Amino acid sequence: MAITILVTITGNLLVIVSIAHFKQLHTPTNHLILSLAMCDFMLGIFVMPLSAMRSVHGCWYLADIICKLHTVLCMVSTSWVISAVFAYTMVFTGLNLKGAEAFYDTHVRCIGGCHVFFSRASAVVTSMVSFFIPGLIMFGIYSRIFVVARGQARSIDFLTNQLRMTSNKSGEFRYRTRKGTMTLAVVVGVFLICWTPFFLCNIIDPFIDFSIPPTLIDALVWFGYLNSTLNPFIYAFLYPWFRKALKIILSGELFHRNSCRIQLYS
Repeated sequence: MAITILVTITGNLLVIVSIAHFKQLHTPTNHLILSLAMCDFMLGIFVMPLSAMRSVHGCWYLADIICKLHTVLCMVSTSWVISAVFAYTMVFTGLNLKGAEAFYDTHVRCIGGCHVFFSRASAVVTSMVSFFIPGLIMFGIYSRIFVVARGQARSIDFLTNQLRMTSNKSGEFRYRTRKGTMTLAVVVGVFLICWTPFFLCNIIDPFIDFSIPPTLIDALVWFGYLNSTLNPFIYAFLYPWFRKALKIILSGELFHRNSCRIQLYS
């Protein structure tokens, strides 16, 4: 767990520094990546250490202490606010226990406990709202982007053949199209692979009288956390600009004058 937390914090911090420092990376697409990296970084700082404490000790001893560009920014801010409001409302109003209070008080509640517990209704609602519906939307959007991009690439190939000429720009576009669709596929695919097992169990557990072992639920939560750990490696594998920025940061060239203007795109 300690290694996972350390890698998550370090990797996403490098992504944040890269995009924030280099002016060439200040694009709407990279602002979305920055938002995701910030989310993963804060998960590594604030959530994973406390979750590790709960996983190891069985109790959460800190419970008493811790209770286009403008369009893109609006979308990012909205997603953060909605997620926070939904999560805190479910937990602090006790909606996650609705309909199963007696079972929770008898079999789950303990002093210092911080268990992931949902009644049947709340398990279905929270899983659908926070994962399955957004996941389907992401998959639908990706599929649409893939179809449109493939159609544009075929159109360029057709025009190139009609004119009987080779265009460097058309080749570059086809490369960027393939790279973009592959990036989306990997990011979305890893996210779904990491979090689907937990949310499936989260829905099923209340309907089988909470017979899934808590240890398995905890393990699936940490498997979901791995998504935040893997994202920087995905960027390093798919984005040449991130690998170049990483070399500049680790070599100390980041502190040189005008280093923020270094060209990262070839």
